[in-house]
Amino acid sequence: MINHMSENKIKLKGPDVDELCEIVLDYVVQMRDGWPEIRSMRTRFDIDWDSTPDMYDHTFKRSVQDVIYSIGSEKSDFYDFFSYMVDKDRPNSSRYDSILKKYGYTIEDNGEKYILVPLTGETFQMEIEQLQGYVENNAPQKTLDHLKEAKEKFAQNDFDGCLSECRMALESLTKNGNFARGITELVSFGLITDNNDPSRKDDGWLLKAIYGYDSTIGSHSSAGAQSATSDQALMGLLITPSTIRFILKKLQELKKQNQTLQEWQI
Repeated sequence: MINHMSENKIKLKGPDVDELCEIVLDYVVQMRDGWPEIRSMRTRFDIDWDSTPDMYDHTFKRSVQDVIYSIGSEKSDFYDFFSYMVDKDRPNSSRYDSILKKYGYTIEDNGEKYILVPLTGETFQMEIEQLQGYVENNAPQKTLDHLKEAKEKFAQNDFDGCLSECRMALESLTKNGNFARGITELVSFGLITDNNDPSRKDDGWLLKAIYGYDSTIGSHSSAGAQSATSDQALMGLLITPSTIRFILKKLQELKKQNQTLQEWQI
């Protein structure tokens, strides 16, 4: 039985609660006898038994739901439950991880067991918040709308759609949606370099690579290619706002010089 309060908190939204139920149900059903594990969960998390056990899968489902719904309604914190399950149910770690990433955590093997770790440290989180604040205060509304859609699609497990929105967020900074021409204009003003040197990558190369990543992995992926994963979409969500901030900073430099831009919105 857990007698301590975790400093970390994970408060799941409705669809993620249901998804967690499905993952835990699969874990219980594949065991030779799942009832001892359900009893162990109830004891560990101090949940009264209110279902009559039998050997039918639908009763397993009801019992798993009893455990998880009780945690959600009584504790409103799934951190300890995830900590318990990710090590017990290692074959399903990627399924747990896809939920955890939405709430700022991921799974790490520390050599002895699987544990939960924050995606970002406190200092880095502060930098992320400052980055987001700058983008929110300086980016066109259309760009902000695409970034918001990207986050919502990530939360819905639409990882291709998430990266597609990231691509459109970059395009929306330009007047005609041509990101490559926009990069060329930044080069012409001497704000960035783009030397296409295969041995020495520069900022122009990187900006085009990030745009290409969002495009290739997301909406413009080749026919028959696998869908984007949660890790790929998360990387897009992290690098795209940073790219937008970098470009906005460069555009602000031009604005101070009273330069007229042909390709960019700002």
